[in-house]
Parts: sequence; structure tokens; C-alpha cells
Amino acid sequence: MNPPLVNLKESSMTTLHEFDEDQELQRRLNPTTPEDFAKLQTELLQWKHRQERKINVTARNPEHKQTMMAALLKKEAYILRKIASLKHLACEKWRAERLDNIMEKMSQPKKWGGADGSFLWTWIHQKRFGREMKDMYQELRNTADNDRSRIELLHRAKALIEKLCDHSSLAKDVCSLMDRELEMLGATEMGKEFMAGLRMRMLNAFAKLAMKACSPRGKNPKLRFRIDA
Repeated sequence: MNPPLVNLKESSMTTLHEFDEDQELQRRLNPTTPEDFAKLQTELLQWKHRQERKINVTARNPEHKQTMMAALLKKEAYILRKIASLKHLACEKWRAERLDNIMEKMSQPKKWGGADGSFLWTWIHQKRFGREMKDMYQELRNTADNDRSRIELLHRAKALIEKLCDHSSLAKDVCSLMDRELEMLGATEMGKEFMAGLRMRMLNAFAKLAMKACSPRGKNPKLRFRIDA
């Protein structure tokens, strides 16, 4: 016997409602878009207003109200810090994905169309450099298995910069940051947490250098990309 149509509708509505709740939960736990963060800020403000109304009703006296308001402000500050942290992570992820896309495009071979409808792929000067710089960027971004591997990688990266890039101030800055990391790797008493900021600055500078070196005369507007250190 087939189930009543109304039961099927109710089941579908329940499933859809559960799906919406899952989507809402994911948005709260893992916000990724400006709209997600704007909604979180709105919900936080609405929650604060509800709590303030509750305090106005339940406070026994002015001193009690002041204590409850102080606790509310402390909770609000904590939530704002969490939202800021989530926003920073989302921006870092978006920036890394955008940079990967740009470096992938600048490292692709040139596609030439023939009169007969055929195509020929050729590697031009900047594209070949782009492929080498992109591959090196990926290696630098990944965590090395050990200090020796990282040291060897930094030396290879410096050699690549000397081969592909001119002796510009940006190239010198990247090599200087790499030399600084090599010094820190040699200082065994320093923890890896001290190198996180240095490596981020070096990666950002290396990406800028790669895009400058792989664009014609460093002036290709399609490859302009601002990366904050």
C-alpha cells in the first residue's frame, strides 16, 4: 500500500527543514562569505538587545544591573574576537585560493590557433618562468618534513631567484627573508612558532616577485595582485 500523499509531503518538508538547519549550522560554524559575517554581526546585535531587555526586567537593583551588564559586555567581546578570528581565517583561505588561480594562469602555455582549426601549445619565456616559480611557491608553502629538507629547499629557491629574476630590490628582499629563516633554522633553541610570521612575509614577497618576473616587463595589468604581508 502506497503511503498517503500528505505523509510524503510532510516527510519532504521535514527533510528540507533539516537540510536548512544543517546549512545554517555550517554557516555559523564555518562562515566564508561577507554575507555570512554580516549575518553573524546582525545576530550578535539582536542577541545583545534581547539580553539587555532581560537584564532590565530581572535586575534586582542598580548594582545587580551593573554586574549583569558587565558580564554581558564581556561575553560580547569574546564573541567579537571569535568572529574576527573566523574572518581572518576565511580571508587567508580566499587570498590563497585567488593567488593559486593567478599563478596557475600565468604558468600555462600559450595556445595558438591554426587556420585549419588545429591548436598548438607553446611555452614562451614568461610562461616557462611562471611554471618554475609556481612549483617553487607550492614547495615553499608546504611544511617540510624536517629542518634539513627546508634548508635545502631555501637554497634551491634562492638559486632559482638568481637564475630567473633580475637583481631588483624585491628579489633582494625575498633572498634576505630566506637568509633570515636559514639563520633561525640554525638556532636550535628557537621554536618553529617564531618562524610563522617570517615565512608568511617571505611567501607573500615571493609571490609578488613571481608575478613581476613572469609578466612582460613586469607591467601586465592582469597579473597585478595586492598581497598584504
